[in-house]
Amino acid sequence: MGRPTSRVDARAMVTGAQRYTLDLDVPGAKPCVVRRPPTLGGSVKSVANTAAVRAMPGVLHVVTVPTGVAVVAETW
Repeated sequence: MGRPTSRVDARAMVTGAQRYTLDLDVPGAKPCVVRRPPTLGGSVKSVANTAAVRAMPGVLHVVTVPTGVAVVAETW
């Protein structure tokens, strides 16, 4: 404590060597986006029309998760 320290991952970030989740190539994985409530600590009470969302081209799943609503699709 009380001594400055440098970040151990800074060089990897600056040089592009750092690997992030989006850098992974997982066979068969599909993109997923989570829409969260607009308030801190908010939760999902209901989802209005999941059937209409599921009917959209490329949409595979619409799932309510503890932090919001997740949509899994073929592409972004």
